[in-house]
Amino acid sequence: MKTDIVYRFDELNVYEGGALTSHRLFSHGDYYDSERIQFGTLRLLNSNYYSGPGRFGQHHHSDLEVVLIPLNGGIEYTDSKANCCIVKKESLITISAGSGINYAINSASPREEVNYLKIWLLPRKRGLTPRHHVHSIDMDMLNNRFHYVVAPDTATIDAASVNQDAWVALSQIDPKTKVTYHKKKIENGLFLRVCFGDIKVRGHHLSEGDCIAFSDKLDLAVEGVTPNRFVLIEVPMNVTLYDSEEPIVIPPKM
Repeated sequence: MKTDIVYRFDELNVYEGGALTSHRLFSHGDYYDSERIQFGTLRLLNSNYYSGPGRFGQHHHSDLEVVLIPLNGGIEYTDSKANCCIVKKESLITISAGSGINYAINSASPREEVNYLKIWLLPRKRGLTPRHHVHSIDMDMLNNRFHYVVAPDTATIDAASVNQDAWVALSQIDPKTKVTYHKKKIENGLFLRVCFGDIKVRGHHLSEGDCIAFSDKLDLAVEGVTPNRFVLIEVPMNVTLYDSEEPIVIPPKM
């Protein structure tokens, strides 16, 4: 995908099906754009909305690392191993699909509107045992700093883990304040999505729902404009990091 340009929220592809509305930057389902297949090992970032009653059945995934972050309301996770949990705002869930699992995501309550981010990461290794984990977010740690909420399974910090050398941070920067994110590895890429409010990044003004990606070797300074919150994802750009000699093929439609 093209980098150092702003992908505006009102320009994203929109899917509507029953109670679900999904705003899609990357190719997904019936939406295909050859220039928006992935960003390094970041395969997907959708902003999903549930409104009103309606439930969705389980579907199958394998060899994907999934991160779901509720921004408003709560979501219900169920899977083919009889697991069930509620993930509320100020928490998240990670799902390692591994060798394969069926699961469903639904609104935790038909009486409230729900908005959550759905992130897919390509894994470091294939065929692992499927698992999920709910992680509480310490919201007091977000102000004028980058608080990691997802980290590699090799890291030793208090964060949800994924089977990839990827990092997900949440932050909120005070207006007229600038904070610099220092990358874990200079060859990694950075992807930023605004949850609410306004920020400035390298001369770009970003508002709620806007996204931007950078694949250069530079760190990233973010300046607050209005009260805000955003998610920053650092990912390996080399998609051949799988523990396999098989070629990596990204399906044109998923």
